[in-house]
Amino acid sequence: SVRFGYVPDPDGGRDAAVADLPTALDDALSSLGLTLGDLPTEAQEALEVADGFTLVAGFEPKHFEDTIAIDQLLSTLEDHPQMPASLELCRIYLVANGAPAKGGNPVQLPEIAPMEDEEPREIDIPTKLKHPESGGWISTTEDESLPRGKLVLSTSEKNLVLARRRHRHVVTFNTESGYIGFVPVRELSITSSYRDKIYGECFLEAAEAYKKNERQRLATSPLTEALEHFIAHKIQALASEFEERDRRKYKRAVKDGVAAINEALDEWKNKYLSKNFSGWGPGGVDPPPPPPLPLGTPAAITVTMSHTKAGVGVALRPNVKFYDASGKRIRVESYDWVSEDTNVAWVSKEQNILWTFEAGDTRVYVEAGDVASNKVALQVVDIQQITLSPQEVEVQVGGRTSIGAECTLREGTTATDVTLIWTEDHGNVARVNSIGTVFGAGVGETNVTAGDDRCFAENSVRIKVLERTRSGTDKDKKGAGGFPLILVSGGFQQDPETGEDVHFAEDEPPVTQRAIDTERNIWWINSASPLARLYLDDETGHGFESMAWRLYHIERLADVLVSIMMANRLEEDMDIDQWSYERGSLAAKLQKHISTDLRAFISEGTLPTGEGDSDA
Repeated sequence: SVRFGYVPDPDGGRDAAVADLPTALDDALSSLGLTLGDLPTEAQEALEVADGFTLVAGFEPKHFEDTIAIDQLLSTLEDHPQMPASLELCRIYLVANGAPAKGGNPVQLPEIAPMEDEEPREIDIPTKLKHPESGGWISTTEDESLPRGKLVLSTSEKNLVLARRRHRHVVTFNTESGYIGFVPVRELSITSSYRDKIYGECFLEAAEAYKKNERQRLATSPLTEALEHFIAHKIQALASEFEERDRRKYKRAVKDGVAAINEALDEWKNKYLSKNFSGWGPGGVDPPPPPPLPLGTPAAITVTMSHTKAGVGVALRPNVKFYDASGKRIRVESYDWVSEDTNVAWVSKEQNILWTFEAGDTRVYVEAGDVASNKVALQVVDIQQITLSPQEVEVQVGGRTSIGAECTLREGTTATDVTLIWTEDHGNVARVNSIGTVFGAGVGETNVTAGDDRCFAENSVRIKVLERTRSGTDKDKKGAGGFPLILVSGGFQQDPETGEDVHFAEDEPPVTQRAIDTERNIWWINSASPLARLYLDDETGHGFESMAWRLYHIERLADVLVSIMMANRLEEDMDIDQWSYERGSLAAKLQKHISTDLRAFISEGTLPTGEGDSDA
């Protein structure tokens, strides 16, 4: 826990007078195993002209009892939205384990390479902004008593989220006093994958009045709401500019040809799912279960858990895996679970279930003879309030959707990654798992709620389960639940609800989903992926009519199909080896059908009719 204070007390620690500054600092550093001589030369020189120093120390950090991940912590520090000003204006050094890190050089702000031929865009903030809800006009200069503001938007060559630069994927707010807060770009209303390549700075003196102590999100007010709406609008406009640039890359004939191919393959996909897999039509069969693992003597054990926070009185299922000396998976007849604090949590070996009892911290691990697994930290939290969202959702039979649970903890913080007890009123209508994923089981309505032994949600979520539709043939093609809909991005096919083109960046996955697509059961083949561009380009000797593109298109279709089928076979106690086996089994089965049903399409380009004859 964090407890700030002065040593030895406020009277003796605040502005304490010392006879000799270097001696006092040397004495203070000795408690950390350091001396003045260990400090960088610039720090020693600064002390010679300084009239004081401040030393802040932290002790007994949680979850770092054995070692401290210096590189990970430094990377987080370099990218933190509150650090750019300090790193640019000050020289900050790191001494780790008694020795200077980074070759004795100061910590620097990591450079973000921009998109090709892109410079930062400077945008003047109008003196008045329209409020997004009330429609009223809000002054950004306090009626011209303060200077006009400026928004600077920059681009990144790489997706900031995928490149683990999410702390830089923000718009920071600055005034004459310095940094005052930030807003994550992903929390703004922007519908473009280029969103993840844009970040920025906002300079506005009128925002000074809304900074908070933690220097994160600005306080809610008409000005900050209007300002965030303005920023989102400008980022959306910049992203749309990049999308339009991509849109011009392919001629209409190419787009129509790729769309026709994908629509035919999508029809074939629906037929395949109906005939060959349970839950997608009559007569379906499941792949065989994986063979049992061989007995053996463990040389290594690993334990993992999906969540590291849980409420009180909640059950979790840890995942334990045993390996022999050659690194192969085995099963073990005798082993024991250990919880370092059984008052907090305890694991039942017979059920392989962890039960939580009271708020606190513990670590759990497995012992088998002289071999012990890694220790997994678990925090059991004291929940004061739970809010579920959204209030009502619709899902089709066989489809799935997610419910969010925001937990307010006793210390006043909030968390959304807490394992809770989830329940539904009617399991024949919908089922919910331990992480809030709802599966449509039968047409009807039911309520879902969540909580723990001490606190249950103030609200429940109404679940409406609808008849499954064939999204590949329906007029609206929404794809929500039922048969999934697979589309090609980049202007080849449009979003079925908005009618707009959808664009992804080249460093995003070859097949992907936006957050909005998950509930609608829509998948996208990313035409901006490097291989997709290569095979679609006539100048490379390929093009959309080439066998290279047809094979690539089918491979991406297969990727989506396997992911869809595995998602609809979700089992909470399935470990990674079982998951890999079943995924491989499904992929092999699918390839057999593709080689039979789509042979003419692969070799000659003859479009499939969706009437393939091969059965499981």
